[in-house]
Amino acid sequence: MNAPRGSNGLNLVENKNVNGTISSKPTHRFVCLACTSGAGHLVLGDCKDYYLGTPYTVDYWECESCGLVQQSPLPEDTSIFYEAYPIHSEKGFIFTWFRKLLMTGAYYQAKSTDTRQRLLDFGCGDGWFLENCKSKNFDLLGYEPEPSHASRLGDRLGIPVESNVENLLAANAGKIDILTMNFVMEHLIDVNRVFAQAQQLVRPGGVFYFSVPDFNSIERRIFGKKWHNIDAPRHISFPDAPLIEKLAERHGFRVVKSSGLPFLSGFAASIPVVLTGRFRYWLFLLSIPLSYLFNLVWRTSCRGYWLEATNEGSLG
Repeated sequence: MNAPRGSNGLNLVENKNVNGTISSKPTHRFVCLACTSGAGHLVLGDCKDYYLGTPYTVDYWECESCGLVQQSPLPEDTSIFYEAYPIHSEKGFIFTWFRKLLMTGAYYQAKSTDTRQRLLDFGCGDGWFLENCKSKNFDLLGYEPEPSHASRLGDRLGIPVESNVENLLAANAGKIDILTMNFVMEHLIDVNRVFAQAQQLVRPGGVFYFSVPDFNSIERRIFGKKWHNIDAPRHISFPDAPLIEKLAERHGFRVVKSSGLPFLSGFAASIPVVLTGRFRYWLFLLSIPLSYLFNLVWRTSCRGYWLEATNEGSLG
C-alpha cells in the first residue's frame, strides 16, 4: 500500500532526500502471483482510487517471466477496500434495466438446454446475473465469501448462496456444468488456487467462463492510470491470454475461445476522471453514447474466456 503505506506489514526503511530530510519508504520483494518469479518491473505507480475515493494507492508491476500485471506489494487484507462497495448492494429497477441494456454482452450468455444443468456463479455480487438465469433451465448456485451478504442474497433470490469455500468444494466437486466468474478473477490474490478450485468443481467437459479487464487494451493505453477498469486498489491482477493458456493447461482446462467484450463502463466511467479528477455518475451517463461508438470499433476493454475441463492438469 502507499497511503497509508506500512499498514500491511511492510518493513519501512529511512531514506535521506536530496534536501537532507528523512522520509520513510516501504521496501518489498516482488513475487509473481502466477509463477512465483521474483523478477518484475513497475508499469503503473501510485494508482489512486478514483471510483470510491478511499485513501489507498497501489503500484502495478509486470512479471518478467510470465507477463502478469499485478499489485506489488500485495495487500494482506482486501476487505477494507470493499467498505460501502456499491456493486454488492441491491439495485433499483431503473439501474437494473440500465445495466441489462448496456452490459449484458459482457457477462456469460447462459442459454437453456433440454438437459437441466448446474450453474455456479462464483463471486455473484448483487445477484444480478443469477436473477437473469432463473427463467432458464438451470440448477443455480452462488458463492460470496462474506457470510452475512451471502445469507441475505440467498434469501432474496431464493437460490443457495454459499460463503464457505471448503463446504462449496465438498458438496459440488465434479458436479458443476457451468462455472462463471463475471469480473471476479482480477479481485483475487491467488490465481493458481482459484484455477485449482475450478478444476475440482467443474465436471469433465464442463465450462469454466470468466471475464477480466484487458490491461493491454486500447482503452487502458488511452486513459493510463485513470482508466476505470484499473479500479485500484480492488483489482489485484490482470491475467492476459498467453498466461491464461498456461494456467488452463496447468490446472486441467483448455481454452476453447477468447473474445473481446462490449463493456461500456470502462470508457464512459474514465471520462469523468479525466475531466474532473474523480468518478461522477452524471458525467458517466452523459459519456455513454461516446462509449457506445468506441465499443463498436474497439471491443477490447475486457476479454471473456471459455475453458473446457479436461481433468488433465498437473496440480489437481
